Amino acid sequence: MLQVRRFLFSIIFLSLTVSSAHGADGEPEHLSLDQARHYMVTLINRDRAAHGLQPVVLDAVASQAGQVHTADMVLNNHSGHYDVDGKKPWQRYSEAGGCGYVSENAFWSWFSEQDDVQAEEGAVAKPFALLAVQTFNKSAIDEAESSYYNEVPPNDGHRVNILNQIHTGVGIALTMGSDGGRMRFANTQEFTDNYGLYTNLPGDLSKPFYVGGLLADGWAVQCISILWEPAPQAITPEVIEKMESYKHPTKSLNDYFAVAWAKEPIEIRTVNGQQQFRVLITPQKNWKPGLYYVDVRAQRKGEKPVLISRRTILQLPH
Repeated sequence: MLQVRRFLFSIIFLSLTVSSAHGADGEPEHLSLDQARHYMVTLINRDRAAHGLQPVVLDAVASQAGQVHTADMVLNNHSGHYDVDGKKPWQRYSEAGGCGYVSENAFWSWFSEQDDVQAEEGAVAKPFALLAVQTFNKSAIDEAESSYYNEVPPNDGHRVNILNQIHTGVGIALTMGSDGGRMRFANTQEFTDNYGLYTNLPGDLSKPFYVGGLLADGWAVQCISILWEPAPQAITPEVIEKMESYKHPTKSLNDYFAVAWAKEPIEIRTVNGQQQFRVLITPQKNWKPGLYYVDVRAQRKGEKPVLISRRTILQLPH
């Protein structure tokens, strides 16, 4: 699991609008959100290429999910993978419409608009607000990617995530906020593994439903799992700061395998050389309110099975 680390650096944010200033390479020093996202993807793919890995593409859904989290980090002054509502990356990604599997890198920093800004003794801290115009210093994005990539074992979870060959996409989220003197910058990289198209899930577990999909060439379903954990609860920023990772659910309710002798086998057929699958999920009376995970594990020939889809269903009390 990825380890959360705080990286503090001091820079001067020169403009709150897109600046005409350019760096030595002729590129703008200050980038719009869209420009900043694409710039960070080029840095990620530069680092992946150095290890012979395929590039990732910008994932709009994962970017949307990450943007919710970076705003939460800035407004509530914390660095971590949980938000103040207690949600983890998988739930945020699923609620945004994501159907694959997501792995998150998170970065948070603060700095002053002026080097000599100091809090007055006894002054009441002003609340942070998101900047009306979100622009980003290019050097801050360089610093974030370098901090991830230059980690060393055993505390190198962010670097390992960047260099995971299974990733196909990445969501990029960036948020700037200010209290009038100090600035906060938050970034997440939401790496996604998209190897299939999947049927929609229900909004609740009141009746049976199918989990199915069509996998990419060369992929074969191995197992579909239903897992459970308590519904997320509000967490204070102080507690989030002490949480070093986000954890997988541990309570497994049922597994459905792609073998004929399984108690409830997955139905499989081939469509134009691609595998199509489905299995009927029947909620049980002892399934209680909480957060349910629907996992799809699949494999390529000669390789170990991996999670390629994780979606959530929040079951509220009746």
